[in-house]
This record gives sequence, structure tokens and C-alpha cells, in this order.
Amino acid sequence: MDIKHIFNETGVKKIYKLIVVSGQYQGDYIIEKPDGWSSADSVVNIDDELFNVKDFIIGDNEKIRFWQYAMPEAFKLIYNVYQEQRGEAHVIFKWLAVKDGVEYDLLQDNFEINFNKYSFQSGKSMPKIEIELIKSEARNKLANREETTIDLFDTKDLDENVITPVNTFTLGYKKGDKNLSNFYSYDISQPSSTGFNLNDHFLSFKRSDEYEFGDNTNEYAGIRPGVTHPVDQGPFVTTNITLKKIQIEISNMHLKFKKQSAGAPVVKLFAIVIGINYRQIYALEPSVIVVGSPNYSEIKIDYKKYPLIDPENLQPGQSLYFVFNSDTPFSYECLKTNTSIQITTNMESPLVKTTGIRLIEGLKQVVKNYTASSLNVVSKFLGSGGTFFNTSISTGVYLRGLGNLYTAGQKIKTSMKTMLTDGAAKLLTLGFDIIGSDVVVEDLRYFFKDIKSYDLSKKQYLAGYEIEPDKDVTFNSLLFGSKKYSTKIKDDIRNFITTAEFSTPITTVKNKFDKQTDLIIDEYKIQELIEDKSSSTNDNDDDLVMIDMVELVDYWDTGVFENTFHSEDGGNLLLTCNVTPFDTTMIQVGTEVQITEGINAGTWTVLDVSGNKIKLSMNFGITAGTSDTPIKYKISSLIKNRSLNDGFSAPAFIRNPETATNARHNPKYHMARWFPFFGSGLTKKKETDLIKVTNYKNEAKASMWARTQDLAYELSGPIVVGADEPIGRLRANSQTLFDGQTIKISYHNVTFEEFITLYENWRYGIGGDRMKSRGYISLNSPVGLLDVYPFGDGALSHSRKNNVLTIKGKVKGRSVEDPVLLSVIQINKNTLTVNFDYTADYVNPGIDIQMSVDGENWTTIHTAYNTKTVTFSEDLLLNFLTGNIVKFRIMVTTPEFYGRISNVLDIGWQFNDYRITEVRRTENIDCGYSELVFDIEGTASLDVEWTFNSSPGGGNSTCLDYNGLELVSFDSLYGPDFTEVKNTPLTVANEIKRFEIRVRNTDNFAFNPLNCQNTGTNSIVVIADVQAKFNNTVTAEERILFIQATTIKYY
Repeated sequence: MDIKHIFNETGVKKIYKLIVVSGQYQGDYIIEKPDGWSSADSVVNIDDELFNVKDFIIGDNEKIRFWQYAMPEAFKLIYNVYQEQRGEAHVIFKWLAVKDGVEYDLLQDNFEINFNKYSFQSGKSMPKIEIELIKSEARNKLANREETTIDLFDTKDLDENVITPVNTFTLGYKKGDKNLSNFYSYDISQPSSTGFNLNDHFLSFKRSDEYEFGDNTNEYAGIRPGVTHPVDQGPFVTTNITLKKIQIEISNMHLKFKKQSAGAPVVKLFAIVIGINYRQIYALEPSVIVVGSPNYSEIKIDYKKYPLIDPENLQPGQSLYFVFNSDTPFSYECLKTNTSIQITTNMESPLVKTTGIRLIEGLKQVVKNYTASSLNVVSKFLGSGGTFFNTSISTGVYLRGLGNLYTAGQKIKTSMKTMLTDGAAKLLTLGFDIIGSDVVVEDLRYFFKDIKSYDLSKKQYLAGYEIEPDKDVTFNSLLFGSKKYSTKIKDDIRNFITTAEFSTPITTVKNKFDKQTDLIIDEYKIQELIEDKSSSTNDNDDDLVMIDMVELVDYWDTGVFENTFHSEDGGNLLLTCNVTPFDTTMIQVGTEVQITEGINAGTWTVLDVSGNKIKLSMNFGITAGTSDTPIKYKISSLIKNRSLNDGFSAPAFIRNPETATNARHNPKYHMARWFPFFGSGLTKKKETDLIKVTNYKNEAKASMWARTQDLAYELSGPIVVGADEPIGRLRANSQTLFDGQTIKISYHNVTFEEFITLYENWRYGIGGDRMKSRGYISLNSPVGLLDVYPFGDGALSHSRKNNVLTIKGKVKGRSVEDPVLLSVIQINKNTLTVNFDYTADYVNPGIDIQMSVDGENWTTIHTAYNTKTVTFSEDLLLNFLTGNIVKFRIMVTTPEFYGRISNVLDIGWQFNDYRITEVRRTENIDCGYSELVFDIEGTASLDVEWTFNSSPGGGNSTCLDYNGLELVSFDSLYGPDFTEVKNTPLTVANEIKRFEIRVRNTDNFAFNPLNCQNTGTNSIVVIADVQAKFNNTVTAEERILFIQATTIKYY
């Protein structure tokens, strides 16, 4: 039976009941109807930060009374319970309808007597007790304990009840590249000058004992003046593995150069990389001529960085030297003896495993601990399949992975305020409410649905209404990001997960919208914590960390295990690494691992993993020694921190897209999530008006594009984090919730029963479906029909004495019938005909046709104007495979009605058995190198025509699958332009295959080595490109991918 109709049923009896939960008087008691019940007022207060119903109070002003002699049973019971338990008493009040022996809860909210407002008074003829009714004890515990810190691994809750610890899982974390450095100081034992006149000179430097990379063993490097000739003491660095992104830092260098004849020598400081049949020269610093008697030249460097560019890496077998060179012989005098050289490289870190706790599991554990397990947590947004299901939390001390000696009794300590109020709620636009025994945690849009909860459009409003501008959504400045980000880690100036200030076009008010989170989300800070194995206290030990994750299959991890000792054990290769112990990785017994470079290179099977040791199947030709060891291996399935390679494309100005973590939580995406709220104060602003970035901390040029469906919640299209955004783009991404006004208005002839029905429809959902709750109420008003969301303190208040309902809230807009989507007809793979209708209230409308996979995140794929049918093509539709269910709706906008949404139609997709998806494109790096990663998914038989061009000749290209198998390759000789065409078959059978195209242009022209440093007298544009034409052998359909490497090189 529907509760909202039971009031009008025949044979219904209404009863009142008190339930004493504990103590001497525990039990259920049917009581008399309380005095004042028929005239008691009610008020509903809604929190303006987290959108929860803070209070539903019955008897706020008009109290409920129990008289000693007129209501002896109830009076005596309440009096005795109060004497026994005082304000901690727990007594539930029930108003029930009974029909045919079945009880129906008419209030549902589990109201309780508020014994803290208990009042024993004398009446005119007898004593009385006055009370008010408030929400349940479990809700009070949740609210009152919000700031209480608990451990998610506790086995007892705050009320000393036994509970199970939080659920965990194994999380793989791919750290950012480790920045290693070698420091070289001036050899003070060397002469400060030389009498030898030579074309090449340098100084002697002593390598620090704490050097971090390189295989050379010489303690001194450079050139030392000798008695009869200079002595070459060896290279600064020699390597048998690839060292990436070499950078040289020189401090306090000052030398004077002279030659025997008149005039000053022209001297340059060079870095030289030498390998087998290889020599690359990098010009670092030229000398400056000083006029004197005689003239001389000098090189003076206080402090300067010199990155090696094109190529930026040292390859296996190569060594790095320095030299002062001149075309004429010269001598030198060193004027400073505190010169230092620091050489740095970025070394890829192996993936390590840690313990993950999903955000929703953390919230469940806190609520369970606070409320004696009487409340649970439910969430579509954070739950399985939800937008932020793969979100993990931890604390600094737990993430550090310290032993039990240091973490016993303090694993993950947090509170509801830390985790939700000051943390995830601000970052993810979360709110919560309590429905029955469930704490519902959802995003902003859940609490302001485009659903009509109740219709009061026929009711007569009373005088005294107020319609005003909504000051709570009108801001001139905005603040997003995190309060806690790295400021002490080398290279963190490139960090873009920081904080940003924005300004809006509002000029008439001064109001700041601050949604900075207290969570640590910065990859540099997270890496700092993971690498901190010290037993000392870290400033961030107690801070909560959030990590965005992704689920992957057949993931290849590559990383360098530093200072690994290679030895033989029982005839097999044994590796020992103390920097990254092997049992902290996901390498398992039976896994095949590839030592990709250096000693004992090859593919071997893992025989044993024990702490910092791993035994491999290699049993011949074993080379012993210590070396940085790059290892690659495949993990069949894992959950890891999401990088920019996991769903993003077009990354730029980012340290390493392969390891960049929490990119989706940058301040630009954070701002766009909250636009539906603060954008409601900008409804009268133009599409071209800007949300301006006034201060973006650190790397404001970082750019990316969220491409995959699991990132559909973020701002669509390419973004630059520090760039201004037009309001029109933000509106197209997500419509605003309100029209920028508030209203307070009252209606008479609204009975208590109708008020309860309205409240239950709005709070619990039409038909009890919470996904149909928290909609708007249609109101009759002096300016016409309005749709309004109840909001704030006094959002709903009702007087039973006068049957008057007052509503206070945010205006959604003028009430009008929603548009209707009639049909979506698929013409072919990417062409649709869409038919729809709307009323005459919509004058010259713009109609956005939108699609979605999950029904939560929508993408506009076409915009039409002032029409009711449209046919169009959109390449985004090529991403759907036959059998996929694609959801469609329309959103209609006019100057008066913004973002009115239609019904949703589900369409079973046709005509598309396979798709080719570009995953990542990186172009024109490393002096002429580009790569393209793409997926082929579905079922298809393809003939791929590959066309390779190199101008001039000397370029090369290859396409590999992600098992390392070569699909096709090209290699051209130095010389004239080169073109070659090859054909290869390729099939997919209801699967996903990933491929990577690599292309490099030539490094030689007319027998002249080419480089990308402008040190030569000539330049040339060199190009290499690959076109892949995928021909469907069944349908003859063609799809094309193209990638090019174009570089200006010098010789």
C-alpha cells in the first residue's frame, strides 16, 4: 500500500508509539496522542555545504506535551527514562497507520525524543513534560562525531563493539622517474694553470662518493696537467644502460685563456658523448673576449644548467667527457678553485605494490565505527562501476610502507571531516544524506536532479514572498586545487597538480568560492612519501592521500633496479637489489622478465622471489658485478595509479606522461566539476565571457585531453591547465543547476499529510526510488510558475495549526514542459537522424544532441537551432561497436530556459564490428622521433597498407604489438628521398589488440652528421612519416592513421 494514499483509506487506525532502546525500561509502548500534535510545527534544515538534511524537527516552536494525569502512561515512561539516562536517553517516536494488522510508518525518519530539550514544568492543573522530536540517534552520532579520529583498521568501534577492519586490495603504484645525480668537485691538488699550448684542455674533478649512476670506476675525471703532458683521467660517466634526459649543472667556473701570439683565443666549452662508431658534440658555453694588455678570453659561469638536447640520452656503451676547444693552441689559468659540476639523469622507477583502500570502503568504515554499525554507506557515484569507484585513499605514514615496528596502532587514522567534508567532498563535488539505514554519498548533480518531486502550481501563495538574487552562487573569484603540494622536491616546479585562482566576469560583488581540498593529490608529494623509509616523523604522516586508479590487463612494466648485484647461486643468476626489493614489486615466481640492457641481458623465467633477491633461469655465461639493471615484465591484471597514458591523449609540458598521477584532479578539471553550481551565478553572462586564470601555481602550460569513457565526467576536449576558459565551453560541458535567484514563499491549505507526502517524494524519491529523489517543486508565484529546489535552513517549514507550508530555496527556472526526444534512427556507423519536440515556450532554441554510455556523463555531439529534426554525422560515434547500448537525449536552451533536458532513449548500436582508437600520440621529440599507440577492438579481417616516406633517406620506422612482436618495419639508406609500401594482414576476433608505430627521421645528409643544436652553418628540414591504411577485406571500408616526424637539423 502506498503510504501517501493511506490517509484516505477506510478502516485505518492511527497510533503513536514510543520505543525505548535500552535500559531498565527497554521495550515498545503504545501511548496516547500527544497534546499539541495537531498544532505542532515542523521544519526541515538542509546543509548548504554537503546538501544533507541536517534536521527535521517536529515541535520546533509549538512543543509536544505530555500531561501527568491526562496521559499517565506516556508521562511516567518519559519521566522515568529521563531520570535513568538524562540527555543520553534513546527513545524513538513512531506515528503509525494500521490497517488489517499491518503497520505503516508515516514519518519514516525514525524521530526520537530530544532529551536535551526535555522540560518538566508545572501546568495550570497538573505537571507536564514538553519535548521536541529530532532525527535518530545514529544520525546524531554521525553528526556529533564528525571530527573524531578513528583507525580504519580498528577491530572495535567507538562504542566498544567488535567490528571488522576496512577492506583492502593490492595497488600497483608507478612512481615518477627518479632524479639521480653525480657531483664532481674541483681537484684542488691540480695546478691552477698550464703552460702547455694545446687545442684541447680541461680540468680535473673528483667524483663524490655518493654518486648515483654510471658504470665507470674512475674516482677522478677530466684532464689533469702533467709534468710533460696533460693526463686524461677518464670519462665523467660511462653507462651500459640507457640514461635518459642528461642535464649538466656548472657552478663557480671562471677561467682565463691566452695564446702565444697576439690576440685572444676563441674557446668553447663542449660536452662530448663517445661510443663505438659514435661521437656527438654539444656546445655548452662560448668564451668572451676581454680587451686588456694583452687581450685574453674567458669563460665565467656562476651557475647554469645545460640539458643535452637531440639526443638527450646516453646509450649503452657511451661515455660523457668535457673539453675546452679552440682552433688555435692556447693555455689557461683557473681563477676559481671551488668549481663544481653536477650531472643528472631521470631513471624510470619500477612499479611497486602497496595497499589500497577504495574511498567508498573508507567511508563505510568511518560510518560503521561512528554509529555502532547501524548505518551503511551506498553510492552510485563511488560504488562499483561509478565515476570514482577506482579512487584509493591512504595516509602518509601508511603509504611510506614502514614496518610494523613503526605503524603498529597507527595505520590509517582519519575522520569523517577529514575524509569527506574537507577532503573528497570539495574535490569530487560530493554531498551526503541519510535515508533509512543508509548514508547516501553522491555528487552534486544527484542532489539537484531534473525531476519534478511535487506540484504546488495550483496552490494559492500568501503575501510576504521574497525573490532575490542568489548571493550564495555569485562569486567574483574562485579557488581550486589542493592546499598541500610539493615545494621541496627537485624538479617539482613542473608540477601541475597544485592550486589555482580564477576570476569570473562578476564585478559588483566580492565573494570567493573556495573548494581547495585538504587531500594530498600531488604526484611529487605522493612519491616523496612512498620513498621515505626513515623512522623519523614526516610532516604529512597524518594527512590523507587520494590516488586515481585504473584497472588494466596485460600491462608491461619497465623500470631500473638501481645498484643491483649480479651473482651466481646454485648455477642460476641471482639478483640482489636493496633500493627496490623485488618482493615490493609484482614480479612473481613463473613470470618471464627481460633484462633489456647491460650485463646478463636476455629473457629469463623467475624461479624464486625472496625479499631483495630474485633468482632467474639464466644458467650460463653469467657476469657478476653491480650495475643498474633495467627489467621489463608483463602483469596479467592489476589496479594501478592512472597515468596520462591511461585514457588521456596529447600530453604536453608534463614531466613524464607514463607516470604522471592524478592528472584528472588538476585545478582546471576541479573547477569544471563545480561549474554547475557557481555557473548558476553567471546565467546572464555571455558565452564569450571568460573564467580567467589569475594565478596557477607552477606548470601552467601542462595540457592534456581526457578521451576514455571512464574520464567522461571531466571537461571534454583538450585543455591547458593555466589557460582561460570561455563560459560557453563550460556550459556546453555541463548545464548549470539554478537560474541565479532564490525564493521564499508560503502556501495555505497544505495539510500536514500533504506536507509529509511532498517531503517523502522529495527526500526518499517518487515511489521510494532514491534515484528519483531530490528533484524540484513546481510553485505558483507572482512571476509565474517556477521550479524550485528546497535549500538551506528552513528549506521546508509547516504549521499544522494554520496548514501553511513555507518553501525556501534556489530557483531552477520558470516551469515549462520538458522537451521530448521522439526517435534516434541510425543511418550508418556515424550518421543519425534525430526527431524531437518542444512547446512554443521555447523561442528560437538551441538544441544539443547528447550521448552517453552510463547515463551519468553526457557529451554533446551536435547542435541544431530552431528545428525539430536533424540528420548529421559525427566521428565520435565510430567508437561504439555493434551491440553497444548508447543513450541519447537532447538539451534545449533559450535566453529564458537554460539546459532543459528531455527523456532518454537507449539505442542498440549497429553497423560497426570494429574500431580503431588512438591511445597516445607523441611527435617530434628526441631530435626527430615520433610514436603513435593505437588499439583495434572488435572483430575484423584487415589488410593494412603501410606507406613509409623518408626525406632525405636514412629514416626508419617499425610497428610493434604490445607483446614486442614486430608487425612491419622500414629502414632506408642515407641518400635521396625514400618511399616504400608494404602490406600485412591483421585480424581481431572479439578482442583488443594494442600497437605502437615508431618513426625516426634521418640523422645524416650528404654524408654530414645532423643534429638539432644550431651549431652548424647549414640547416635542412628532414621528414619521415608513416601512413597505415586499414582495408576491411569484407566491406572494403578504409580507415587511416598517419604519423610524422619533422625536424629542422643542422650540419
